[in-house]
Parts: sequence; structure tokens; C-alpha cells
Amino acid sequence: GRDHGIRSYNDYRALCNLKRASSFDDLSREVPPEVIVRFKRIYTTVDDIDLFPGGMSERPVQGGLVGPTFACIIGIQFRQLRKCDRFWYENEDQGVRFTEAQLGEIRKATLAKLLCENMDVASDIQRAALDQPSDFL
Repeated sequence: GRDHGIRSYNDYRALCNLKRASSFDDLSREVPPEVIVRFKRIYTTVDDIDLFPGGMSERPVQGGLVGPTFACIIGIQFRQLRKCDRFWYENEDQGVRFTEAQLGEIRKATLAKLLCENMDVASDIQRAALDQPSDFL
């Protein structure tokens, strides 16, 4: 990522309120030990780790697919997209925003409810429509 001007993995850790690593061993909370060994072989200092290999090496956050650094970056991106979207349904612009009553109705909507009301699947669909069915839960 350096060729595109992307800051180091350690800089993004700091941005995301993770402890800035001063040594490779400081990464042990998020990065498996075998990866830290490889990082030590490849990079001179912890500040040399590029964002992508550093972020991809992190253990996923609970219930997630990415580690804390990438989860933070994705969260920042979505927050900024929403904040800057003048057509976002919860926009504060009085000229285009929904009333509180309308927002209340919108917030009641779910994909499962939409499918149940428009298809013959009412007894076969779970509340979290995009989750895979599981006997475990």
C-alpha cells in the first residue's frame, strides 16, 4: 500500500484506538504468534508492516470476518458514507427528512417481514433472513 500513499499498519492501529505497537510482540493480542515470527523475518521494525498484511493477519473480532483494525476502517467508511449521503433516510436536513412517525415505521421493516408479506414463505423463514438456518441456535 505504500505505493498508493497508504500509511502503515501501526498508524491505522493508532487511528482505531488500538495500542500502537513498539515491538512485534506488542501485536500478540491481535496477531497469532506464527505470523509475528514471519513479520520479524520480513520487516525491520513493527512500523514497516503494511496495512494489508497487518490487517489480514489479525484474528477476527467476535462474530466478525476481519480483525479489529479492518473492522474499525470499515466502520469509519460506512459512517462517512452515511453522513455524507444527502438522501440517507435518517438525514437531519428538514427539507428532505422523514417525520419521526415515518422513521418509526421504516425501522420496523425487516427483510424477513418483506419476504413474508410478499411471498408464500411465512412459516419457512427465520427472523434474520440472511443468516443460514442452523439447528445449533
